[in-house]
Amino acid sequence: MVRHPGGQVTNIYIAGGSSIGSLHMNIAPSVQNPDIDWERREIKDYQTFLKANTSQLVQKVKNIDPIIDDVILDLPNESFANVRANSTRQQKMRELLDCVNCESIAKDLVEALFKHEASLMKELQY
Repeated sequence: MVRHPGGQVTNIYIAGGSSIGSLHMNIAPSVQNPDIDWERREIKDYQTFLKANTSQLVQKVKNIDPIIDDVILDLPNESFANVRANSTRQQKMRELLDCVNCESIAKDLVEALFKHEASLMKELQY
């Protein structure tokens, strides 16, 4: 099987290696497995991306502490303490998103999210 950009699949083979012909079908990106042949899309405005996906990020980010660790150098001590002081991962994520006040912090947060929450970020990009 060969998967082409856009989800087109061709060349279906049976056991023994003989081809049974070609099948052409388009698979919508939303139903493709994001872990197969996934190419990270460019994000042009990190702050806008975070704002547009705030609800999903707050609900679905599970591995928040390593993300906080990755952006610690970007945050003032008071902001960092406020993020860490929250008791639930959802509260921590919401507080962390509230600290994003410039594109460089937003970019670092998005990079940390790709590092620690790759499946979620793949989902958000489709």
